[in-house]
Amino acid sequence: CPSPMTSWPAGEEMSAGTEVSGETTNMIDVATISAQDHQQIELAQQAVDFARTMLTAERAVILDVETVSLLGPVCEIAVIDAASAALLLDTLVNPGVDMDPQAYAVHGITDAQVRARGVPSFAEVFPRLQAVAEGRTVLAYNADYDRDTVWADCRRYGLFDRWLMNAGNWADVMVMRSQHRYTTRLLRNGGGHRAADDVAETRRHLLEMTELVPWPPPAHL
Repeated sequence: CPSPMTSWPAGEEMSAGTEVSGETTNMIDVATISAQDHQQIELAQQAVDFARTMLTAERAVILDVETVSLLGPVCEIAVIDAASAALLLDTLVNPGVDMDPQAYAVHGITDAQVRARGVPSFAEVFPRLQAVAEGRTVLAYNADYDRDTVWADCRRYGLFDRWLMNAGNWADVMVMRSQHRYTTRLLRNGGGHRAADDVAETRRHLLEMTELVPWPPPAHL
């Protein structure tokens, strides 16, 4: 699902040419471009600033869920530390309902896998999710979907967490990646639709976003 444009707090932007970790952003001659192009470059720089901030230590985690249907319960969840890539949570989840064949065709998770002995329910996984997300920005690729899915399972089990249930603590990498690529198209993540693979791929996108793409953008973007 398309996500709304993500805004970034004033005062945390860095101008082109700002030194970060001994490197500098690409320099662009703003005098030679149109107002529309200038706006695209500003949005791309916001994406660079966003990525650099999210990759600082203890700032953010990256979350992904797989579900039994398009809007169904969680059947797998993974969370990594954005800065270090440390795996904080990776588990199948017993959704208590049958797997939709279309969902199985996407992620390949079977009913037998999620119903196997020892696979926890979302309610059993939730305390672990709370522990790794507390105080961190929760990043996701198409964050509206992952956030709304988590919230739906919280309602289903009567769970609540003040941090996770605050939309302001979530941020979408997909929209920022599009800004970074000078496009309004929503780009696919490409992680393979298993939760651990998808969070790793999302982090790879963040790492690529730490430097401004030269203007005009290469044709392959």
